[in-house]
Amino acid sequence: MRGPMAFRSLDGMGCLVEGFDRPPAIMMPYNPAYYPEFFEKYGLDKEKDFYAYWMDAREPFPERLEKLSEHAQKKTGSSSGT
Repeated sequence: MRGPMAFRSLDGMGCLVEGFDRPPAIMMPYNPAYYPEFFEKYGLDKEKDFYAYWMDAREPFPERLEKLSEHAQKKTGSSSGT
């Protein structure tokens, strides 16, 4: 059995197994904390890991990401509008 599944790939798949101390992430499942133990109790095993990363939008981007962004903008000729 594979699941829980979504109707479309953009709806998010699987279940959250750690990170319950954080708010839900966009396009990622957020279920009660007892789900992983419940699934394991009934013999289900994890098949694949999906990751979501947390970044505080109030903090400035790391310098490395700023440089990478500038390089990508020069290469493609695009601008962020700032």
